[in-house]
Amino acid sequence: MSTSDWAIIISLASFGVSLAGFLWNVWSKFIYPKAKVRVHGGIFETFTPGIGKGASFINLSATNFGPGEITLTHAIVNEPRLWPLREGMTGLLKLMVTDPDHSRPQYDVFGNGQLPRKLAVGEQMSVRLSKSAELFKDAASSRRIGFADSFGRNHWCSRKATRKLRQALAAPQEDDKGKTPQ
Repeated sequence: MSTSDWAIIISLASFGVSLAGFLWNVWSKFIYPKAKVRVHGGIFETFTPGIGKGASFINLSATNFGPGEITLTHAIVNEPRLWPLREGMTGLLKLMVTDPDHSRPQYDVFGNGQLPRKLAVGEQMSVRLSKSAELFKDAASSRRIGFADSFGRNHWCSRKATRKLRQALAAPQEDDKGKTPQ
């Protein structure tokens, strides 16, 4: 083969790669766009004027950044894989369906009407979770929390927000008198 034959082969191969990239971009942007969902988690406390601080809870929120609407079906937690060839376990989180200040909060896997929920572009939704030390067993836990959508995709809370949440749950909690338990 001569140099010109190699040049034609390389040109045809680069044309094929460019065409495949163009078709993928058209497919992912215009024919079948996926909604982008940003998930954030944090610890919040209820506050009543005149009474003061109440119960604390984990607030898990999701915002749809478009380009289309999406249906969130479950709040989920992921246990990372233990072996390189095994997949990690994913489980459903129990959502708080009563006020956190209630003497005995009630929980439901499906959130008592909160989930599934359809989110339009720019819309946000939040669910409450129990402030449980079992969610992140220790500060080194690598569990993640997020939402599952109706297409089977998972949308996770950012690693930075998860790390802050994990550290806040692992820190010693103060009781009503402002002292840390012994």
